[in-house]
Amino acid sequence: MFSYNAPFYGSTGSLKLNKPVVSMAPVSDGSGYRLIASDGGVFSYNAPFFGSAGGITLNKPVIGGFNNNSYDGYWLVASDGGIFTYGPPGENMPFFGSAA
Repeated sequence: MFSYNAPFYGSTGSLKLNKPVVSMAPVSDGSGYRLIASDGGVFSYNAPFFGSAGGITLNKPVIGGFNNNSYDGYWLVASDGGIFTYGPPGENMPFFGSAA
């Protein structure tokens, strides 16, 4: 089923990406989203950007991205179990460990 009422805030369709997009993380009220690439790049559209692993040489590619409970931070997860946390300065963006 397609929803034609979903707001459009932008895409990476016209950009030459280093790696493919592997995940999408919408903000809680539907007013924006983040696209996450396998190299750890984060593309924010009407959503806060707190950083990315795009400039880091990763051991394994990122396979997913998830918002924290308040949607003001996010985790990136690599296929080797590595976890990267990003959140607003001064906020509690918990890091519980990784399998990497």
